[in-house]
Amino acid sequence: MQNSTQEVKGKIIEIIRRKGPSLPVEIARETGLSPLFASAFLSELVKSGTLKLSHLKVGGSPLYFLPGQEKQLENFINHLHEREREALLLLKSKLVLKDKELLPAIRVALRNLKDFAFPIAYKQELYWKYLGVSNEQVLEIITKQEKTGEKSESKKEVERTVDKKAEKKEEGKEKRSEEKAEEKAKKAGKEINQVGEFLQAVLSYLEKHDIRLVKEIERKKKQFAAIVATDSRVGEIRFYMLAKDKKRISENDLALLLQKAQAERMPALFLHRGELNKKARSYAEKWQALLRIMKIE
Repeated sequence: MQNSTQEVKGKIIEIIRRKGPSLPVEIARETGLSPLFASAFLSELVKSGTLKLSHLKVGGSPLYFLPGQEKQLENFINHLHEREREALLLLKSKLVLKDKELLPAIRVALRNLKDFAFPIAYKQELYWKYLGVSNEQVLEIITKQEKTGEKSESKKEVERTVDKKAEKKEEGKEKRSEEKAEEKAKKAGKEINQVGEFLQAVLSYLEKHDIRLVKEIERKKKQFAAIVATDSRVGEIRFYMLAKDKKRISENDLALLLQKAQAERMPALFLHRGELNKKARSYAEKWQALLRIMKIE
């Protein structure tokens, strides 16, 4: 299984190396994976730092790319809002812009261009630098723009005045998943470097029963939590789902799940491989209107 997993990851990396920034649907098509599995593999590659995730979205989906392919995101700027495109083209032409000298709409747009515009604090003023512009270039451009006649500052001073906190925050966000993305911090030393056997079983079960993965919440070796959806005669129904690889399921397992689901104002779905003990069966019967339990065979 591990060799097969690594082969799939290698193929995905090669596709992105050849094509550049890519959408999950494109990766699914080229690898022959289902969109659900392709997204799971891409998520793992982002978590391991092999791939990056764009803030720019195409049809509501981010792009996956290799470090060093950042410039190729320019090929997708037509998917930006008009004001953001205007701000990007202005920044690209000037390379460095002084925040307080810009129109309010442009200032707001630059803050949304997280793939291309990076904040720098210099002499207590906020500037924006374009992707790939070095600190030496920043210094040279600022001194020319201001035309103050002061002596050129050293490279070290510019590096000291760069807002490291702002830049690190952006780098950190790039390593998170879609709803991720915005939503998940990497757990040091506890990354899952492959799509595990249990997770594959869960994803296969969901796909087999036409249940869609909407948002991943938590992933561990023997536990997976997510928001999922399925269609019914009255429309789409969303569940707070917990899949647990455990031999004996207790009443407490179900109670904790139902509590989390109710906090999200959703019914609960529990997937398992083991057996429910007597109290768990009684609890499931009592709350059957809000709690659905399915066994992964």
